[in-house]
Amino acid sequence: MFIKNYQPIPIENTKFVELVCSNCNNRTQHRIHEAYYGPQIGLIFLKKPLLSLKKYYLICPVCRNATKEISKEQVKANKI
Repeated sequence: MFIKNYQPIPIENTKFVELVCSNCNNRTQHRIHEAYYGPQIGLIFLKKPLLSLKKYYLICPVCRNATKEISKEQVKANKI
């Protein structure tokens, strides 16, 4: 069994959301990312686990800070 810390991955084909980052105070186009937590099953060379729990965040492109957590329904509404 291998332990790997998977990084948040941007979700393709979603709209950008303009927000002010609470960390760096820049007004930028935030993108929706999925972050993995809890028990994970995967291979060490993959970018994302095969089986895991997910949370969705808007992440600032300047400082990489997770600005706001959003729900799965909001992600589906922001698909292009």
